[in-house]
Amino acid sequence: MTGPGTVFLDLSGEVVHKTLAPGERLLVHAGHVGVHTPGVSFDIQMVPGFRNILFGGEGLFLASLTGPGEVFLQSMPIMNLAEALAHYLPNGDREGGSGGAGAAAVGAGVLGAILGGVLGED
Repeated sequence: MTGPGTVFLDLSGEVVHKTLAPGERLLVHAGHVGVHTPGVSFDIQMVPGFRNILFGGEGLFLASLTGPGEVFLQSMPIMNLAEALAHYLPNGDREGGSGGAGAAAVGAGVLGAILGGVLGED
């Protein structure tokens, strides 16, 4: 990071460091991209194929990172963390529920808190 000010960086789960050679390309789920050096080209691309559209569990889009440069990936993006924690929260009329709709509500709450903090809202 360069420039004036303070940077707060939060990468969750395991952090994977990868050094990309010139022209080397890495395709990953966009939520797993933590940070990368300025030499790395970042783009979003659609995953081709009819089967991916029907059965793709990770979605239809991937981040394409092309070297040269360094990339730091995270194994547990904030939404995945919220969903994992939601399984241990009370769910309706029983304790320690199985998540379900609670996971989405926790994830939305976490995301809302982050966006509110970024946008300067309480």
